[in-house]
Order: sequence, then structure tokens, then C-alpha cells
Amino acid sequence: MKLLLIIIVFIIFSFSATNAQTYVLNGGSSNIEIDVDTNKIYPFYMLDKEPIFIGGKDSLQRFIEKNFKLTRKQMEYEGILCVCFTLSRFGEVIDYYIPGETETYLFTPIINNLVKKFPKWSAGEIDGIAVKSIICIPFFIRFK
Repeated sequence: MKLLLIIIVFIIFSFSATNAQTYVLNGGSSNIEIDVDTNKIYPFYMLDKEPIFIGGKDSLQRFIEKNFKLTRKQMEYEGILCVCFTLSRFGEVIDYYIPGETETYLFTPIINNLVKKFPKWSAGEIDGIAVKSIICIPFFIRFK
């Protein structure tokens, strides 16, 4: 069992190491060498340029208002629903998850629908290189 785990870790490490690209930044009197792995998924706080919904925040707000339709049962929930999207280095939404203790079963159909309708985003970047990234969007749900 240990041998299998070591082999799997070695294979994963070997694969990710072969996809890294080394870039040299001219930092004044010294050069800094960095590795950017285009197959690794980077959280938004590690990016030099965050992913942007085409058209900006106002366009994203209109898109969500148009496509985020709640059922009567979903309207009984009040709180914050945070949805994290994984974006490809080409700006496509390739996956999502809902972190935390939220009653995710209530929102799975509506989020699936939203994800299917998302257009491409501008990809996140590190040192000018498009990379896979994660972006989280909070949904504040309150009814009067």
C-alpha cells in the first residue's frame, strides 16, 4: 500500500513538474526565476490578474439577475451562498463547488443551470501567463 502511494505521488509530481514553465524576470540588478505551472489551479489571491467576467461587474450582476431564479423552497433559505468556480486558462468554467455548511442540495439545480450558461471569462494570469484559477462569488439571499 505504501509503495502504491509513493508511486502515485511520484507520478503526479513528475507530471506537474513537466508542465512547469520557467520565466526570468528582470528585477533591476538581479534576475528572479519563477515557475508557472499551466496545469495547476491557482486561487485568486495568487494571481497577478484576476479572472474578469466579460463586460465587468455590472455585466456579471445583470447575468446573475437574469439566470439565478429561485424556487419557492429555495426562497425559504436566508443567508450567504458562496459559489466557487474553477476557470480554465482559456476562461471557460470547468467546475464549481459550494463551500461551507450551506444546504447545497437546494441550490445544485440552479447553480448547474447558471454554470452551463456562463460565457467565457478573461482568464487569470501570473506574470502574463494564463492559468487555471478559482474565483468565488457570494450570493446574498434575503427575502422580506
